[in-house]
Amino acid sequence: KTGILVPKRDPDALANQVERLIDNPGLAAELGERGRERVAADFNIETLAGRIIAIYDSILGESPEESEAAAS
Repeated sequence: KTGILVPKRDPDALANQVERLIDNPGLAAELGERGRERVAADFNIETLAGRIIAIYDSILGESPEESEAAAS
């Protein structure tokens, strides 16, 4: 879990969850750390480049192995 979801256009629900985090700094720190870990794992240059290559491969109908061979 990396965050808290609230219904859209519900400022009372949002305020309640913000208060929850203020009242529970341990939860806030835990969510922050998990969020940081997710960003570091899922949004680094290697991961993003791999995803972009996979999209191009799917459009071009190439397998990842063919794409790697062409890049060499």
